[in-house]
Amino acid sequence: KDDDDDNMIVPMSLIDRCYNSVETINAVRSSKVNSLLSNFPPTHYLLLSSLAFCICLAFLVETDQDVLFFLTGFQLKLCWGGLIGVFTSMAVLLNDLIDPFTGPYAITDF
Repeated sequence: KDDDDDNMIVPMSLIDRCYNSVETINAVRSSKVNSLLSNFPPTHYLLLSSLAFCICLAFLVETDQDVLFFLTGFQLKLCWGGLIGVFTSMAVLLNDLIDPFTGPYAITDF
């Protein structure tokens, strides 16, 4: 009778570990699904837009001088184009993050 009790202890502990593993996997999966389904609040987009506008305005104010010691006209145009390009790319990326399963930056199965 003691041998039967010892044999039952091992499978029960194995079954308990399996149940705990399944519960852990379900908790992690629920957390990932929840983070994918939640969107950025509108305040987030407003803040990023206002920061981009302030950076562009500061660039325009600082470069509106007759004499610039470090940059020529072409270099200023190049910097302005790069600045606008970065902000446009960021806007496209943030717009695509609204729905992560469609669009050019989609989450796909392997």
